[in-house]
Amino acid sequence: MNMKAVVLIKAPAGSEIKALRELPSLVGSVEGVTVNDTLYTFGRFDAVISLSASDTGKIVSFVEQIRQKGNFVTETLLGAE
Repeated sequence: MNMKAVVLIKAPAGSEIKALRELPSLVGSVEGVTVNDTLYTFGRFDAVISLSASDTGKIVSFVEQIRQKGNFVTETLLGAE
C-alpha cells in the first residue's frame, strides 16, 4: 500500500531563516521516501512537505531525521492510497 503524508514544519524560534536554508539538505535523504513538494509558508508553520512512501515506517524515519538533525517541530498527517 502506498502512503501519502503531509509534514508541517516549525523552525526553532529566532533561527527560522537559517534553519529553513538547511531544510533542503535534510529532505530526500531517507531511502524509499519520495518528496513531492516543499512549500515555505508564513504563519503557524514555516514549511510544508508533501511526500509518499511504501509504508509508515519510512515516513516516520523521514520525519524523525528532520526533527533531530534540524531541531524542527513537526506535525504529520498520513493517508493511504
